[in-house]
Amino acid sequence: MVTLTTWADWRPLLTTRHGPQNFYRFCDEDEQIVKMNVNGFDGVYYTMFPSSALDIISKNTWHVRKGRTGILYVRSEPKKGGIYIHQHVLQKVDLIDHLDGNGLDNRLENLVESNSVDNSNNMKMNIKNTSGVNGICDLVGIESLVFAWYEDSVRHVKAIKYNLQGVRGYKRTRDEAWNELIEFRDGVVARTGSNNGKRSKIVDYDRFKLTQEELDLITKKQRFKGVCDNPKESRFTASSRHGGRRSCKRFSYCASSGVKKDEAFANACEWRREMESIHLIDDTTTIPK
Repeated sequence: MVTLTTWADWRPLLTTRHGPQNFYRFCDEDEQIVKMNVNGFDGVYYTMFPSSALDIISKNTWHVRKGRTGILYVRSEPKKGGIYIHQHVLQKVDLIDHLDGNGLDNRLENLVESNSVDNSNNMKMNIKNTSGVNGICDLVGIESLVFAWYEDSVRHVKAIKYNLQGVRGYKRTRDEAWNELIEFRDGVVARTGSNNGKRSKIVDYDRFKLTQEELDLITKKQRFKGVCDNPKESRFTASSRHGGRRSCKRFSYCASSGVKKDEAFANACEWRREMESIHLIDDTTTIPK
């Protein structure tokens, strides 16, 4: 039977009977940090998290989601009502902040407990921002520039009107109103220490994309027809059909037997491969090597 021999092997994150969508491997020989592939909108990325959270993370499938500030996060299926992976890493914490602004790096050293005020004041620029300054918006319909900020856990708003025609008894150009509001904002930032919008706008997510070599290794381990998981009974069932007869074999995994889930899956794959070679099973699905 086949067993996993190295800590660096890619292993399926077995979550459903329809086959794993995520694979993982350990980044170090001590098996402290886990690297897992996640599908994104423009490629396959990977996330990192501590191995202590692997059991609970294994109960879901995961994908990449872009936040409103352009940061990429890892979220569970379904897309509506899912949970972010960093909420599994730091449990019983309401709000979590990524220190480097990279939502794909979910190692403990990159996560810190936060609150709504600090989280808001430490955000990147909103991807929908058109003014170029976080917290400031231009309400053209009422000819006003508005600045909003948090201080002492309270949300404050400062509005400065501008009027180009002077029909309301005053004439302040938009540039004059803008300069006045920016000066006011700088005073608020100096007083509160807000870092809102000043994080680096560029996070090098390309370095968090899987290489083609890693993608090939994962593709070879894709789950295939003839092996299904029965989590209630903690076992895999491998089956083949030949000569009008169906053969089945069960591969159990549990703590008492000392067989891990991914090891039982590898053994089921090996049995299925042997049956194919003996009976020349006609199966269009690739069997992992």
